[in-house]
Amino acid sequence: TRAVGALDEVDRGKADGAPAAAPPLLTLESMGEIDAAFGLPDVGLIVEAVGAGAAAARERGDDTHWSIRAAAELGKVSPTSLAVTHEMLRRGAACSTLAECLRMEYRVAQHFLKHADFVSGVGAVLSKGAEPAAWGSPPSGDELA
Repeated sequence: TRAVGALDEVDRGKADGAPAAAPPLLTLESMGEIDAAFGLPDVGLIVEAVGAGAAAARERGDDTHWSIRAAAELGKVSPTSLAVTHEMLRRGAACSTLAECLRMEYRVAQHFLKHADFVSGVGAVLSKGAEPAAWGSPPSGDELA
């Protein structure tokens, strides 16, 4: 079906069917930058740090810097998904067993199937970007608790 074909294209690379870009070259320096940016305690700070890294790379004329692609990807996805994923990673690190971690992930997945961002995101993928996703506001820290 058309929907399965669209998902297959996303799995292979880009939703428009074009091949995925080669991944950026990662060095010890860039791994340190990635650890520093993604080690921040809040998704908003992470997005800001990655965006600042992308802006600095562009100023240097470095169009292959990891942060440019990362900033673009972070800008496309649901803010709610980013916040919930960040919180799940934090909580998952405290899980004492794999089963406990998988139970948590299953519960979150069940909630996301009903969330408006999920419906909007799937619609955007299946329409190949013709209908951009309309994301809701990210949850507050209290809502994640």
